[in-house]
Amino acid sequence: GWGGGWGGGLGDSTTSVTTVPVGTLLIALYDGRFHQLVWCGRSREDMSSKAAKNTAKLDKEINKMFGKYPPK
Repeated sequence: GWGGGWGGGLGDSTTSVTTVPVGTLLIALYDGRFHQLVWCGRSREDMSSKAAKNTAKLDKEINKMFGKYPPK
């Protein structure tokens, strides 16, 4: 038989919804002469309700992105 003792029954569950604003920064460097993408960097971060905190996050992410430029 299939016996196996999975057991258990119905349990309680709860669901909650939270809205979290997210900011996405995309930087693309394009060579107009040769009409091609040279490099692209992308960052995605949860946003704060405090502008100074968002500015600090933005500066940090830009520095991190350009730390990978030029590509090796």
